[in-house]
Amino acid sequence: MDDPERLARSRTIRLPVNLMESMNLELTRSQQEILLRGLRFVRGAVSLGMPEFTEQVEVDRRRQYAEIDEVETIVAKAAIRQTAQA
Repeated sequence: MDDPERLARSRTIRLPVNLMESMNLELTRSQQEILLRGLRFVRGAVSLGMPEFTEQVEVDRRRQYAEIDEVETIVAKAAIRQTAQA
């Protein structure tokens, strides 16, 4: 049986910050709103996670918040198109 925590870690994709900053992201307003709403949901899930408190848990939680903030910034700055391209 697979360890769920290990599986969660194996699905994490980390992009270098400079690559993420140079990405040209174009979204419709609706797509942007969906992504931002999803990120708020993810932030809520992180805050509601109830593992036994340790310093490492707090460090991990702060790291996750920082990563979510970074993606939120990218999505919020995305160029808005009138219609999505297929």
